[in-house]
Amino acid sequence: MAETFEVLQEVTVDVSKSIPAPTVFCKQADNVVRVLRVTIQDNKEDYPIPAGFVARLRGTKADGTRIYLDARSAAENVAEFILTQNALAAYGKATCEVELSNSAGDVVKSCNLVLNVQKTAMDDSAVESTDEFQSLDAAAAAAQAAQKAAEDAANKTATDAKNAAQSAADAKEAAKTAGDAASKVTNAGVDEKLAEMQEIQDDVTAKQAQTATDAVAAAEAKTEAEAAQADAAASKTAAESSASAAKESEKAAAKSAEEAKASTPASTLDGMYTAMLDGTNTQKIFKLWWPFAVTQSENKYSCLERFAAMLDTAWGDKTYTVRNIHESVSGDASGTPLDDLADGRSAAPLVTDASTGVADWAENDPMTWYVRANAKSLADGTMEVLAVETEAAFDVTGETAPVYCFSPALAVKEWDDGSYLYTSWHMRAGDGYVPMAGDVAPDGTHRLLTWHPAFYGGKNSAGGMTSGAGLLPMPWTSANAALPLARKLTAYDGLWCDCDTQFALMAWRLRHWTLSNSGQLEGCTYYNYQYTLAAAETGVKRVLLTKAQGTNLLVGSCVCLGERGSNTNNDRNQAYNHDVFNIAKILSVETVTVNDTEYAAVNLDLASTIDTTTTMLVSTMPWPNGTTEALPGHSDGCIGSLTNGKYPYRIAGMEMQIGSYCEELDPLWQASLVDDDHWHYDVYSCRDSEKLAGSITANYQKVGEFDLPNANKWSWNFIRALNKMAAEAQIPTKFGGSTSTYVKAAFFSPGGAGVFAPWRFGSLCDGGSGGLPCAYGRRGPGTSAWYGVPRLAGSGKKRGEWPA
Repeated sequence: MAETFEVLQEVTVDVSKSIPAPTVFCKQADNVVRVLRVTIQDNKEDYPIPAGFVARLRGTKADGTRIYLDARSAAENVAEFILTQNALAAYGKATCEVELSNSAGDVVKSCNLVLNVQKTAMDDSAVESTDEFQSLDAAAAAAQAAQKAAEDAANKTATDAKNAAQSAADAKEAAKTAGDAASKVTNAGVDEKLAEMQEIQDDVTAKQAQTATDAVAAAEAKTEAEAAQADAAASKTAAESSASAAKESEKAAAKSAEEAKASTPASTLDGMYTAMLDGTNTQKIFKLWWPFAVTQSENKYSCLERFAAMLDTAWGDKTYTVRNIHESVSGDASGTPLDDLADGRSAAPLVTDASTGVADWAENDPMTWYVRANAKSLADGTMEVLAVETEAAFDVTGETAPVYCFSPALAVKEWDDGSYLYTSWHMRAGDGYVPMAGDVAPDGTHRLLTWHPAFYGGKNSAGGMTSGAGLLPMPWTSANAALPLARKLTAYDGLWCDCDTQFALMAWRLRHWTLSNSGQLEGCTYYNYQYTLAAAETGVKRVLLTKAQGTNLLVGSCVCLGERGSNTNNDRNQAYNHDVFNIAKILSVETVTVNDTEYAAVNLDLASTIDTTTTMLVSTMPWPNGTTEALPGHSDGCIGSLTNGKYPYRIAGMEMQIGSYCEELDPLWQASLVDDDHWHYDVYSCRDSEKLAGSITANYQKVGEFDLPNANKWSWNFIRALNKMAAEAQIPTKFGGSTSTYVKAAFFSPGGAGVFAPWRFGSLCDGGSGGLPCAYGRRGPGTSAWYGVPRLAGSGKKRGEWPA
C-alpha cells in the first residue's frame, strides 16, 4: 500500500485582537495531503474550543469561487483542516475565516487568515477550480441518507397495505429525484447550486415528510388489518378504524415535518446561502433565502437584519474607494475607483425606460443592493416590516404602509491629501470607518440596516402622509403642516432630514463616482411652462393650447389651473393661478379640431368636469410619485432624457427631484447678517422625530455653522465644497463653483435674518442651480409654496451619536 504523506503547516490566530491576518503559503493544486493546524487564542491567551462547538474554514479564492471546509479535528485550542486540491486550485490570495459554531449553528467566534496559493508550473488548463462546499455537500448527503432511510421504512410495510404501498412507492421516486439533485450539488458551480439547493429544500423536505407519513400509515394499516383478520366479526369496524387512524397519523406526520423545517438553525441556513453569495447574485440569493428565513425570525425587520449580516460576512473584506480631485486643484467633478472597486468595472449605468439588457453591477453588489418594503416606524427607532417587494402582499402605492428602501448600513471613511479627496466604504465600522449619521441607533451602535422613503409624500385614504407610487405630491403644504400628517401613520414618523440627503449623495458617489448628479442625471429643473388657454370649453376634463405649446407638456407630468382674469402676475403662488385646481396629472396630449382650428388637447385626470376660459393660466407642476417605476430592475436613471432637465430620477431606489424642493425640519438654520458683509448660518439638529418642531427648541443642538461669501439677498451662491457625508447635516464649506464645476449646485440666500428650514435639491425652474447639494436658504418652517413639498424621514429620524 502506498504511504500517505502529510505536509503540516501551523498558524496562530486571535479571536479578539485586531491584528493583521496571518498568511499561509501553499502550492496550487498540491497533490500531497496538506494539513493546516490553527492555534486559536483570545487576547494572546489560549482559547479552548468549547465542547460541542464545530470549527469550519470559510473563504473566497482568488478567482471568486468559495471554500467551506469542516475541521478534521478540533481539540483544546487547536483545529486542523485538510486543504484539498480544489481548495488550492486557484493561485493568488484566498481570504478566509476560521469560524467556531455552537450546537445551534450560530457562529460565536471567528478570526481571519490568508491562504497565499503559489502558481503551479503546470498549464492552468490542467487545474480546474470550483466551489469547495465540503460542509454543504455533507448536508446534502445527509438529506439523501434520510430520504433513503424513509424509503426503506416505507417499502418494508408496503406489501401489507396496498394503498399505503402505492403512496410509499410514489415517495420513493420523489426521494430518488431529490437524492440525485443532492448528488449533483457536489460538482455544480454557484449558479447550479442555487437551483439545486432550492430543489432540495422544496422537494426533499416535502417528500421526506410524505414518505415518513406513508411509512407510519402503512404500519398502522398493517396492525389494524391483522387485528381485523383475527376477528372476522369486527372486520368492517376494524377497517374503518384503520383508515381513520392512518389519516390522523398522516396529519400528525405532516405537521411534524413542517415543524422540523421551521426549526432548522437559522445560522445553518444563513451559512449555506452566504457561502453562495458572489457579488453578482445577491437578488437571486435573497429571493431563495427569504421564504425559509422569514419563518425563523421573530419579525421581518430582524430577518432583513440577518440578510445584512450575511452580506457583511460575504463582503466584509472588501474596500470600495473613490478618489476625486480636491477643490483647491480643479473643478473637475470626475472620480476614479480604487481598491476593490477598481476591478475593471465602469461606473454603474444610468438607464431610461427604453433601456433593455443593461448589465448593472450595482443591482447585485452587496454594497449597493437594496430591497423595497412596506414598513411602519416604531418607538425604538426600528421598523415594523409588513411585506418586502418579493412577496405578493407588497403594496407599491403605500396604502398598506409607506414604501422604504432597505439596504446594508455601510461605514465610510473620508480624507484628503491636498490634491485628492478620498471616500472609502466598508460593510462595518472600525479602523477609521464610521457609520453615516442616520445609521447610528439611539443607543450609539452601528445599525445593520439603513432605510429611506422611496417616494415623496402623498396622502393615503385616511389623509395621512405616506410614501407610494401613483400619489400626487403635496404642494402648498409647509413642513409645520406636514408633520402632523406624517404622525397620522405613527407617533414616531418625521420629515425627510439631512441624514437622508447625505445618504442620497453618498449613494450617488458610490455608484457613479462623480461629486454630484447634475450634468449626468439632471432631474426636473428645466420644466417651467405657463400658457394662457387657446380656446374656451364647457363641461370638459381638458385644456386647449396651441399645437406648439402642447409639444412642451409631457404625458404623466402635472399642471395647475387658475382663472387670473385681468391679473398679470404669473406666480403660481397667487391664489388666482391655481383656484380651478391645485394639481392634476396629464393623461395624454392629442391634436383635435374645434371650429375648424387645430389645437393641442391636454387631457387631465380630474374627478369632475370644468369650464375653461381664455383668461385662464395653466402651469407645469411637480411630477406625481412613481414615474421611475417604468425603469428596468433596480438601476438608477429616469424616463426620457437623462440630461434635459424634464424628468425625476431614481437613485438607490429613491425617487428624487420631481420638480419641487423637499422640505425639512432637521436641521433648522438660524441666519444672521454679519457686519453687513455676509450671511452667517448656525445649524441645529434634532435626533428624535417625536421632538421635531418649527422652532429651535431645547431638543435641537448646534452641530455646525457656515458663511455665505456675501450679503446679497435672494441670490444664488454656487458651492465649491461640502463637509463630510457622514455628518448629520449637509453644510457647504467653500463657495465659488458654477453650473459645470465642482458639485454643480448652489445655495440660495435669504432676504433677512430668521429661522429657516432647509429646502433641498431644487425646483422645476431652477436650472443649473439644482442638484443633490442644492439648498434653498430663505424659507421658514411654516412657509408653504407650490415648489416645496414634504416627504417622510428614513433611518435618521431616531438616531444616536457615534463616539468621537
